[in-house]
Amino acid sequence: MKCNFKDCPGSYEEKLIARASHDPGGVIIIDHVPAMVCRICGDSFFTADTAQRLDCFRDSQMKPVSSVPLYEYPLWSAKQSNALKSRTNGHAGNGEMPVIKCRFSWCPGYYEEKLRAHTGSQRDGQLLVVNNVPQLSCNFCADTLLDTRTLYLLEALPDSGIAPIGTAPLYEFAQGAEMQPDKELVEAGK
Repeated sequence: MKCNFKDCPGSYEEKLIARASHDPGGVIIIDHVPAMVCRICGDSFFTADTAQRLDCFRDSQMKPVSSVPLYEYPLWSAKQSNALKSRTNGHAGNGEMPVIKCRFSWCPGYYEEKLRAHTGSQRDGQLLVVNNVPQLSCNFCADTLLDTRTLYLLEALPDSGIAPIGTAPLYEFAQGAEMQPDKELVEAGK
């Protein structure tokens, strides 16, 4: 399938990626999540089935397989992001953002401006997880859009000398199949 970005000549291929999410206890990381990823620009999305399976990690009793360092987004202190979340009911915007339908024709969702955890670059083979990154996220398929400035700051973080603020638990996507034993694990695009 051709990439959804107008000027990108790439096409999507199935890959396993890491996904950061929030649960009641904080940030969690789910590794080896099947996603469709553009070979050129790196744009990615989940199938509806994968997005649904990701939801089973919230409030679950699964034990993490490991933990990863957790960083704070450089421009958002915890105090600022908590104040912003409380003023905007969890949204990073000021409530004046226009309604934007998800770019995928099969998805009925809409983008919401939020502060979310983000997985990205790797440092010495380990995931880099950054909390409170401003982004647009589809409320149905979990498609995520980041602006150029945010991407630049995330790319520069590994070389910035900033220390992690703590750790986040790491789960394997296959653990989600244990929560739904009557279903087989279906990979994206199959």
